[in-house]
Parts: sequence; structure tokens; C-alpha cells
Amino acid sequence: MARDAGENGIAQRYYLHSYCLATEAGAQEVAATSLRGLADQALDLGYTGTALCFADAADHTGRHLDEPKARAYYATTHARAAAADSDFATARARLSVAESAMDRAATTPGSSWAGHYSPGRWAHEAALVHARMGDMVAAEEHIGQALSLGLDRRRTRAMVLADLGGIRFRRGDVDGAVGAWTEFAGIAEGVHSTRIDRSAADITVRLGSIPGTAHVRELLVQRGSI
Repeated sequence: MARDAGENGIAQRYYLHSYCLATEAGAQEVAATSLRGLADQALDLGYTGTALCFADAADHTGRHLDEPKARAYYATTHARAAAADSDFATARARLSVAESAMDRAATTPGSSWAGHYSPGRWAHEAALVHARMGDMVAAEEHIGQALSLGLDRRRTRAMVLADLGGIRFRRGDVDGAVGAWTEFAGIAEGVHSTRIDRSAADITVRLGSIPGTAHVRELLVQRGSI
């Protein structure tokens, strides 16, 4: 919650405190999830080396857990951090491990801390790994998979649509990008998140170079993000 509010320093302290408590209690999954949160935050802030360090630690901490979704959760974060650090071999290897784990996971949430990690969320994160490695075709395929499987929260769906627009834009599909961003603007309305705000700001800048998109830019400005 602190991170969503943009309180990065407070969020880091909560993550670290959670990790310490979980380690003392022998709760490996919670410890791994705390490290995963630190890695994800470092990625958002652009500290790829730090992100890779935390992601590798989370992956190793949770690698032998019984819950397949948990193993996939940490391996995918490791893949994202490795791809951001241009270590594509590690990114592909850990993404393959995550995919195999998700294939073995139950379709319904269990009692595991990472039981909320759905196939849709995994497909979205896999798309980000492929996009970082320059494979936009695979990235768009995984984004489509994420949307077809369903997503549990409006914020998550909004972020997927923002990323879909970005991938289409990079592929030269301007009309498809505008369509995804228009849907993003509608779903993101009223959702309070620094991630959503950053996406809205980035999309607004990109739309400035596309004729006939003033109505979409106006929707984004009206939500108070710009």
C-alpha cells in the first residue's frame, strides 16, 4: 500500500521488516515474497543491478517450495530482472522454469501466500520479459493470453492494457496501440496507483505525436495523473 502511494522509502522498510520477521519464523515463502517485492520496486525505480540481486535471492529462497505458483512467482521476477539487466540467457531459463511450474499449478487459489498468482498475471509478466528481449510477437501473444484468461483487479487489467498499447506501438500498429490506450483510459479512471499514473503520463506523451487522439489525452488528463 505504501508503494502504491509512492512512499518508496517506507515501502522498503516494510519489505525489509517483513523479510526479517519471516526469516526468524522460518517462513520461507513470506521471506521470498518480501525479497520479490524489493526486486519489483527496484525494477520500477530503474536500479536493475539491485533488482537482479533481490530477484535472485527471492528465487533461491522460494525455489524448493511445494506450491508451483510460488516457484513461478519468484522465477518470473528473476527473469524480468535478468532481462532488464540484458542477461537474456538467465531470463529465458528462469521464464521456462516459471512456465513449467504454472503448468502444474492448481487453477484455484490455495492457502499459499502466492496462491493469488494467476495464469493471467504470469502471462502478463512473461510478456514484459519477451518485450525487454525484443521479441514483440511473443510479447503480444502473451498479453493476449493474459487478457483472455482474465485478471483479478481493475488496476492489473489497466496495466496490461497500457503495456499492450506500448508493445503494439513498438510494432508499428498505431491504431491497435490507440485502441488499447483508449480502453486503459476508461478502466484507469478512479484507480489510485503511482504505476497507473506513470503509465498515463507516458501514454499521454506518446499520443502527442499521433493525430486524432486528443480525446484520449483529455481522458488521461481528467483523471488527474498529468
